[in-house]
Amino acid sequence: MDLEQSNKPATSSFRSRLIWFLSASSLGYPLALLFLICVMNPFIGERNATVAFLLYLPQSIWVLTTLPFAFMAWFFFRRWVWVYLPLLLLHLLLGMGWRLSLSAPEEFDESLCVRVMSFNRGQHSSYSLQPFKGIEKPDVILLQEASRREANYRRSEGYKEYPHIVAKGEFIALSKWPILDASEVRSPQRVVFKTSKGRMKVREDRVEGDLLAIRLELELPGGKRFALYNVHFPTPRDILNDSKRGGFLSGILGLPGTPLADKRKLYEAYWMERVKQSEGFIDLVGRDPLPKIIAGDFNMPSNGYVYRLFAERWKDAHTEAGEGFGYTFPGSTRNPLSLGSAWLRLDYVFSSHGWDVARLNVDKTGNSQHRPISATLVLRESP
Repeated sequence: MDLEQSNKPATSSFRSRLIWFLSASSLGYPLALLFLICVMNPFIGERNATVAFLLYLPQSIWVLTTLPFAFMAWFFFRRWVWVYLPLLLLHLLLGMGWRLSLSAPEEFDESLCVRVMSFNRGQHSSYSLQPFKGIEKPDVILLQEASRREANYRRSEGYKEYPHIVAKGEFIALSKWPILDASEVRSPQRVVFKTSKGRMKVREDRVEGDLLAIRLELELPGGKRFALYNVHFPTPRDILNDSKRGGFLSGILGLPGTPLADKRKLYEAYWMERVKQSEGFIDLVGRDPLPKIIAGDFNMPSNGYVYRLFAERWKDAHTEAGEGFGYTFPGSTRNPLSLGSAWLRLDYVFSSHGWDVARLNVDKTGNSQHRPISATLVLRESP
């Protein structure tokens, strides 16, 4: 009897500590997630190896990991349950970029209107752009990863309404209007990823800086000229694949003197080169005196630091006039966390502040690796 009584305080103490731990976890996890969404992603982002890797994951993973903590809160500490609903809404808006469009399209002057379509046709899986093109009726089509396809588009009956075609490197632009000028936009440096043994995971015979875009100069039917940039930033596929084997943890565990310290330096050197490349591109395009539209495959998630650099400088057509998540990559996947659908926004239409965005649409059909996007922009008469 005495032994049973002596065990009661210990059992009671363990139970109270367990309840305290579960209660603290049920509140601590949503606060940590809130910190990740509002601070780490947009202000640290690609500058940290761990956060950079997490940006490219299906962001629905954070909703799923919240469920056990929400259950604990309901079961042990119900006063914290109310925290989860606003957290979920915040994550949908900031972490996943969901947008609800309720406003009806406004009327606009057709002579000041540009309909731009962008499509990275690499690994297109026999996807045809024709149905989407027929619906959107773009004035200009921007293609990436379209090397040596210029002759095909010139011969194709399906693109006969685009008599003006320019091809440079992997880029092709098809326009209903004359293209007054076309030039390459290169980065001063190559951004390459090296393995831990120092071997480059890209072609080592490339000595020029990365070809990031081609700049086109066109004229609206109303007589106003504008600059249109067809963009494709290098893919981070190699470093993301390398990070899958646990290296992504180097961003938080790679302290000096630890086995992951060298891995962290290697990864973050690469990501910082991407940041510098983006900053250089933004600065270069920002000096262009004409009204600008910048569209294509940027290979950057929409909730990271690099995206914030672009969004602070120019309008993102999705946040201005898009609907839903606007995801463009991957077009088809077996990933259960994304329910077999796209989970990233890598393709964008940005514009300088002289433009109003009337609408943005993403084609959700087909199995192409990237989904094409189409935007309608209107140039204000007094930008």
